[in-house]
Amino acid sequence: MPVKYENFKGDVYYLIKKKTKKGNWRYYFTKNKKGNLVDSIPEGYEIDEKPNGNVYLIKERPKLITEKEKTMVEKGVKRHSDVDYFKVYIKEEKITIYTAKDTTKTLKDHLGPFFNEKEFEKYLNFTAVLRFILVHEDERIFELERYCFRGSIDDWIFLDAGKLEVLVEEYCKHLGKDSFYNLI
Repeated sequence: MPVKYENFKGDVYYLIKKKTKKGNWRYYFTKNKKGNLVDSIPEGYEIDEKPNGNVYLIKERPKLITEKEKTMVEKGVKRHSDVDYFKVYIKEEKITIYTAKDTTKTLKDHLGPFFNEKEFEKYLNFTAVLRFILVHEDERIFELERYCFRGSIDDWIFLDAGKLEVLVEEYCKHLGKDSFYNLI
């Protein structure tokens, strides 16, 4: 049975392997069920779904962020912000919050009973806006950065450092608001 993976949009991807010029195997996911299908995930690898639904096979990495910390961020965004659509993505020592522009109210007003919110979510584009970086593993201290969308900068800028629960409560309330762009 070939390895297949369904992303949050409902797209099905199949794991394919192909020989490189040097004779090594290269693995990748594709929506086409053609090629050299793989029956199991290679040892030392795992599936990674990016916030916008792209699927990759990556080397397993140590889990530096706990499930409790990820859940704390997810609950904090739901509780403290006005953002309806967001994703929390973990990569190594970083917890990144991705948000999507909320246009569902306009669509609901225009389409009324024909509006299918679950279908709509498939077409959202998520952008990284806020991230927590674990800087002291024993004490669980995080640095907080926000993405700066100014044309001259377009990079992450440092905001604060401390315990995750304090940073979540203090800064997630700015997501989806104009005050987010004033955070420096």
